[in-house]
Amino acid sequence: MTNSDVLMLVGDSHGNTKYICAALTLAKDLGVSRILQLGDLGIWPGEEGRLYLNAINDTSRATGVRFDFIDGNHEDFDQLDVYERESDRDPDGSVLVRPYVHWWPRGSTTVIGGRSFAFLGGAVSVDRFARKTGKSWWPQESLTQQQIDRFHASVKGPVDVMVTHDAPASMPMRSTGSYPPELLRASYDMRLVLDKAVRHAKPKLLCHGHWHLRHYSRSHVKGFRFKTLGAGSESLLEGVCLLDLRDLSPATHGSQEYPLSLSRVYRGDEWKSRIVDIR
Repeated sequence: MTNSDVLMLVGDSHGNTKYICAALTLAKDLGVSRILQLGDLGIWPGEEGRLYLNAINDTSRATGVRFDFIDGNHEDFDQLDVYERESDRDPDGSVLVRPYVHWWPRGSTTVIGGRSFAFLGGAVSVDRFARKTGKSWWPQESLTQQQIDRFHASVKGPVDVMVTHDAPASMPMRSTGSYPPELLRASYDMRLVLDKAVRHAKPKLLCHGHWHLRHYSRSHVKGFRFKTLGAGSESLLEGVCLLDLRDLSPATHGSQEYPLSLSRVYRGDEWKSRIVDIR
C-alpha cells in the first residue's frame, strides 16, 4: 500500500489549531499525502479565524500534505460565501480559501485515488438558541433547495464515497443533550434530506463527522445498503481515520484495530456501545 492508496479523514476540529496541525504532521509521518476534514473545521470571523487558516495553510505547505475540507454547521458562512464567489478555483474544482486549503462546497464532486467522491456539507445546530447570529451562528448552515438540486445534477450515477457532515436519518444517531424540540425536528428533517441524497448517489461508503463518534458500520435506507465511517472530534485517536482507497475500508492507524463498528444504540435513557466486525 502506497501513500496514494490512503486518505486521512479528520473529524470536527472547531478551530483547534493544535489538533489540525498535529493531524497534518501525523499524515506526513505515516506517508499519507492527503487529508479530508469532515466539517466543523471552524472557519471563524476576525483575527482568530484568519490566523487559524493561515496556520493550516503553512503546515500543509511545510508537510507537503494536501488539506481538503467540507463545511459543517459551526462555520462563518458569510466568509465562505465570499470565498465561493471570489476565490480562485483549483483545476479540480475545489475552492482555494488559502493556497493550500481546499474547500468542497455542497454538490461538488471529484476523483481521489481513482475513487469518485460527492460532497454535501452542512447540518442544523441544535444549540442555536445559545448562539448569536452573525457571530457564532449563521443560517446558511442548513441545506437549501438549490444546493440539493446541484447535488442531484452533479451526481450522475452511483459514487464510491459520499461525504457529509451530518449523518443521514437512516443511521441510529440521537442527541444526548436537552434541546428545543423544534430544533431537534429541524435537525432530523435535514437528515431525511440526506437519506434522499444517499438514495440518489448510491455510495459504497458514506463518511461523516458532526456526532463526535468514531465508528465503522452498515446502514441502509429503503433497501439500499451502504457502509458508513464516522470520525470523532479533536483527538488524534478518535478523530483521525485512515481510509484505504483500494477497497474503501479503514486502514490501521497506530494502535487502532480495524475493521470495527462502534455503534451507539439507544436503550432507554442511556447510550450503550458495541463493537462488531462487519467484514
